[in-house]
Order: sequence, then structure tokens, then C-alpha cells
Amino acid sequence: MGKHRKDRTAEEWTIYGNDLLTMMGKKHKLYKEIDGLLIKLKDHKNSISKPTVLHALNSHKNKLKDIWRKWTQKIKQTPKDAERTKFYIKDSTFENILKLIGITPEEKKTKEISDNEVFKILIENINSYGINNTKEMYDLMDELKRYDTATSERYSKDNLTDEKKGYQGETNKIIHAILGELKRNKINNFEKLKNIRSTVNKELKEVNEFLTSENDKLKSKIHELEIKLKQTSDI
Repeated sequence: MGKHRKDRTAEEWTIYGNDLLTMMGKKHKLYKEIDGLLIKLKDHKNSISKPTVLHALNSHKNKLKDIWRKWTQKIKQTPKDAERTKFYIKDSTFENILKLIGITPEEKKTKEISDNEVFKILIENINSYGINNTKEMYDLMDELKRYDTATSERYSKDNLTDEKKGYQGETNKIIHAILGELKRNKINNFEKLKNIRSTVNKELKEVNEFLTSENDKLKSKIHELEIKLKQTSDI
């Protein structure tokens, strides 16, 4: 069956060549050779030797056996999948998505990140925030509104917000302002935060005990002075 395998075009190698490398894996004995040939094929300055490079790439079709077969199936299926799942999005919207996940258009092109991978990264990022749906997000924003003074002009020179952290959005600024305030008060984990009430009550109890003791001493001293004063007046 191998002798009937069809050569692939330069366009197919250029578009789908990396898919073949992925299927092969870096440990495959032909990986480095095919990777190098693909680089030459995609080199726009190397147009003279492209037919030779293409021939060299196709010469491995019988050696790759099932990997080649699966790869050619993917080449045939990809346009069908693209047509079935095709949807359109404005360039400005897509650029905002890239900005949100920290990828520049240049990086997307250089690293050959597919549109599908972009949306996959977007979903993974959203899931990592621990928010399951937009309602939870809006509920969180509503809860944080009562702390919006953390980002007001009143606190503009406060240590909470004067550091250039690069935070964007009021919600993000408020959360980090709250965390900063807790840290300044040496509350750096949830257990310490949870135990604030008992800690304060303990300190208040100690203060009350001290004040009670001092009050008793003061009363005793006043009583002694009153006795002395009475004795003096009786003489």
C-alpha cells in the first residue's frame, strides 16, 4: 500500500507540516531532518531549491507509514472542519482577546498559535479565576463596591495604591488594595483573618483586666489619702 501514497504539495507542507511533526514527536528519528526541510521550504529567500526540498520531504512518505496516513487524513479533514465550525469575529475584538490573555499578534504569528488555541487559552484563564459564570463575577463586583474608597482620590497617596503594579480595572485594584491592607496589618493568611475576632477579644479582655486592676489601686490610694486627711483634721 505504501507505493500508492500520494505526494503532498508545497502549500500542504507549509500549512500542515507542523502537524506532522507533532504526530511524529521529537524522539522520532526523522523529526530533525523533516523539521529542517520545513524551515527551508518556508524560507522565502530560498525559492530556487524549493522543488528539491519538496521532493526530499515527500521521499519520507513510505518510511512514516501510519503517521503519514493519519497526517494526510488530517489534511483532508481540516478544511471540512473549518467550513463546519466557521464563524466570524471583528479584528478589534480578537485583538482584545489576545491582549486579555497576554499574547501579541506578532507572538501569535511567530509561535504559530492557532485561533482555536487562542480561545482554549482564554477559557483556561477564565476557569483559573474560580468563576463559573458571569453571575458570580457580577456578584463579586457588587460585594466589592462597598470598598471602592480604596481606589479613590482620598487614598491616592496611600501605600495601598501608589505602587505601579499595572493592575487594570476597579475590581482588581480594590482586591489588591484589601490584600495590601491586610498584609500591612500582618494578616497574611485566612486563618489569621478568621481569628481576628478572638484576638481582639483577648486583647480587650487583657486591657479591661489591666484597667480594672489600676482602678482598684487608684481607689485604694484615694481611700488611704482620705483616711490621712481625716486624721490630720482631727488633730
